[in-house]
Amino acid sequence: MKPFDHQSGQHLFVDAARLYVEQAGPSSGYPVLYLNGGFGHIAEFNLMMPHLPESIQLIGIDSRGHGRSEMGSVPLTYQQLERDVVQIVEQLELSALSVIGYSDGGVVALRLAASKQLNIDKVVAIGAHWQLKASDPVREHFAQMTPESWRMEFPASYDAYQVLNPEPNFERFAHEVLGMWLIDDPVTGYPNESVCQIESELMIVRGDDDPYLTPGSMAELATLVSHSHLFNVPYAGHGVHEDQPEMLASVLDQFFCDLK
Repeated sequence: MKPFDHQSGQHLFVDAARLYVEQAGPSSGYPVLYLNGGFGHIAEFNLMMPHLPESIQLIGIDSRGHGRSEMGSVPLTYQQLERDVVQIVEQLELSALSVIGYSDGGVVALRLAASKQLNIDKVVAIGAHWQLKASDPVREHFAQMTPESWRMEFPASYDAYQVLNPEPNFERFAHEVLGMWLIDDPVTGYPNESVCQIESELMIVRGDDDPYLTPGSMAELATLVSHSHLFNVPYAGHGVHEDQPEMLASVLDQFFCDLK
């Protein structure tokens, strides 16, 4: 399967913004969406591409403001990102699909599965929060982040944004993303207890060395969703698909085997 190149896709118009969508794999294959993490873009999943089944059609969506997608004028919330995906799926006329989401993309995937606006067979949530309690140790870490501190700590992420984005404004973009991380509101933010409504089969993926997600929180999510599996990946941090692509791919191959 060819990697995402940010050249061969298309822009779809959603809520006053042009959002970038790119397809890899056979157009007749079973559709699986990939939703990127915060400050990232769809090419962050490219290390997984050689290991994915050739029977699927992988559809990457650069989240609003990320990659080659415009920010538009609406506030950035998980609710808005969910709305974006729903409208893109409707424009692509996909009747049934599965979703792989990383970090922020995983939050959106959980929201989509809980809201049942789309016919989603299976969900893979990689390094994704489903809630952010006041007592969660990562909340203070998020609160201390600024656009400048992100740029200094993750210069490659900043450089990629400047190159790819059609209307780069990193200060605004970073403020929007960082602000979204701190809103623990079930309407606009993390799905919280609405995950109990998820009927899709769910694979929860966490790297053993992930500094942002506690094992207890992921175990609690697994108890709340009926058809769920918890995959703790050794020798992996937050980006399991980058740290252990072959190990993750072997599990995803089994997870998606009945959809081929």
